Amino acid sequence: VVNALTAMPVPLLRWPGGCYADHYHWRDGIGAPESRPHRLGMSCGLQVEDDNGIGTHEFIALCRLLGAEPYLAGNMGSGSVQEMCDWVEYCNATIDSDLTRERTANGSREPFGVKLWGVGNENWGCGGSYDAATYAQEYRRYATMLRHVDPQAQLVVCGHNDEWNEEVIRINRNYQGLMDHFSIHRYWINGG
Repeated sequence: VVNALTAMPVPLLRWPGGCYADHYHWRDGIGAPESRPHRLGMSCGLQVEDDNGIGTHEFIALCRLLGAEPYLAGNMGSGSVQEMCDWVEYCNATIDSDLTRERTANGSREPFGVKLWGVGNENWGCGGSYDAATYAQEYRRYATMLRHVDPQAQLVVCGHNDEWNEEVIRINRNYQGLMDHFSIHRYWINGG
């Protein structure tokens, strides 16, 4: 798989993906793999066992193998602002804190330096069934707190494929400094 992905190449890799992102709690995917909790993995109506065998450290290692920029998608659906802030601190902080000590204990003394952070995923649907106005306001709250933790983080707004995008941008027009990227979702079924 690594050889095939390297041959493509893959300049950017996002994880967790799909509706799974808004059920994923990053703490489940750190520490010794054999001691990680087994959870109900949910995405797009499917339910499977998730042993959390792939977590933050494994994803970062895969990105490094591929030469890909890591892009982490934060859980806005079932998570909290604090949970996402803690993940950013765990990955990127350089100061001595409980979270950086935990990262060191889990095998990475040096910060991961993750630049791209998605604030939610498919928030109009499986990511919380937000309307555009509510998502825009929640995005602003998350983004403000995330920037406190890592002012260099590049934050990604979850876009859609319709007027949702215009509404989110209109509402946050005075907060453009909190929006670095806009991830527009477009789905093609049977080529159309």
